Amino acid sequence: MKYQDLLFAIKEGKVSITFPPQYGMYPAEIRNEKDFKLLQEKLRSFAGGYLVIDVWNLRASLSLRLIDEGGAEIAEPVEGLPEELEDLLEEAVYDAGGALNFSGVYRLNEKCKRFLIKEAEKKTA
Repeated sequence: MKYQDLLFAIKEGKVSITFPPQYGMYPAEIRNEKDFKLLQEKLRSFAGGYLVIDVWNLRASLSLRLIDEGGAEIAEPVEGLPEELEDLLEEAVYDAGGALNFSGVYRLNEKCKRFLIKEAEKKTA
């Protein structure tokens, strides 16, 4: 996804920048079909997707996580990020106790969220 398209999706409320679904579901134990259906319903409530910081190949990048009808998660990198946002993503990884030489997924910190909201309002006005 291109950065400019992401800003429009944020402005329209189609992408969440505040709450990755995993943190609302786990710890979860699926013991039966009812538990599985509840989990799928929870996943569908995030139908537009959500943003995370994806660290791989010694880089912190912004990734849109999309959830399909079956609850499967698909990662789509966001292309064309401004340098200022790239710096904020790296800072967020270190603030969370992570490092660029250790692959992983991190939540957006408040600085990243504020930057994206400000940019979405500015670019789509």
